[in-house]
Amino acid sequence: MKIKKKLWITIGIVVLAFIILIAGVYLKHKQGEREIADRAAKKVKVFFKEKRNLDVVITDYEVSPMGGMDLFGHVKGDKKRNIDALVDITDNGKIITISSYGLDPKKDDND
Repeated sequence: MKIKKKLWITIGIVVLAFIILIAGVYLKHKQGEREIADRAAKKVKVFFKEKRNLDVVITDYEVSPMGGMDLFGHVKGDKKRNIDALVDITDNGKIITISSYGLDPKKDDND
């Protein structure tokens, strides 16, 4: 009986250690992803300032399975005027270029 109990305790400890290891790897991956998103957001803000003379706020991002990142936000001071930008990124996290972007047209207050 004691051997069976020790075996279950050992299995439990191994499973718990594996879960902790996987959680640590996942959190490290998410942290790296967030750092890339922050760098991409800075680049998108500069892009909109230079190309459209607009200050923008980045509110969200999605990682594309094709190696890019979609960033979403709005024009500063006008939350109804949404923006999005697709940023191309290398495998090691280097930002290559902003390959496409979208900007909602300016709307009148009467709309």
